[in-house]
Amino acid sequence: LAAGTFTKVNARGHTSLSRLSTSYGGVPLDRVSYVGGTWAYSADGSASLFADQADDVWRQYYASIQQSAGRVEAVKLTGTANLYATRDAGAARQGPIDNRAYSLALSAQHGPHALLVGYQKITGDQFFDYVNETAGDYLINSMDVDYNAPHERSLQLRYTFDGKYANLPGFSTLLWAQQGWGADAGVSAAHYRAGGSAFGSIYLKNGQPVHGRHHEFGITPTYVVQSGRFKQTKIALIAMWHVGSAYYSDPTSQVYRLVVTVPARLL
Repeated sequence: LAAGTFTKVNARGHTSLSRLSTSYGGVPLDRVSYVGGTWAYSADGSASLFADQADDVWRQYYASIQQSAGRVEAVKLTGTANLYATRDAGAARQGPIDNRAYSLALSAQHGPHALLVGYQKITGDQFFDYVNETAGDYLINSMDVDYNAPHERSLQLRYTFDGKYANLPGFSTLLWAQQGWGADAGVSAAHYRAGGSAFGSIYLKNGQPVHGRHHEFGITPTYVVQSGRFKQTKIALIAMWHVGSAYYSDPTSQVYRLVVTVPARLL
């Protein structure tokens, strides 16, 4: 079980606290509070249920379930489902919100090799949004970009290699490709243009309501040092390519990161 309330965030790359805000809307938040828990109902299954409130912006509910069956030596199947439901609250400073976001995934692992297929859908006329600087969301297709535009659907194919099952301890690789389609921000864009809301410019891109297809590819090889002076040092290379269309909210981009994490004993 867990519960908390927050008024500030420690943003990446900063050493001081800053005000909370919504990730896509950019609306400042005075406070975010949450409560929930996770139940491991068996050795191969768990379920979670959480609720949070961003004062005068939204109430958001999250549920998930994951179940596995089989053995890695043969075939291990794992199914995952995630669901968010978001409603405006109080003064609704980010405008009207009434949407649901869900994702479903099925993976099959044999030895070091695993293949996952993930499907995701956003229902409602608003972006699925979350608190900025909080590591995103738990939807399965939130990788380089979030595939979270109004009415958007997306499909992912992901391959994972786990070296501990192939006499390569410490080495792993994640490789994925996904496509998004069906985005349609026409209703919210028209509401904004008609002056029905002071908020809503995120629903427009290059003068038109957000819409269109987009896709991405990514690979993240990782190695964790197994022994010696630098044992447990983690080296990760992240490379992601996103190709957006002229009227989709996320632009075309290329991301390359080298992350080295060195553990240190302070006491």
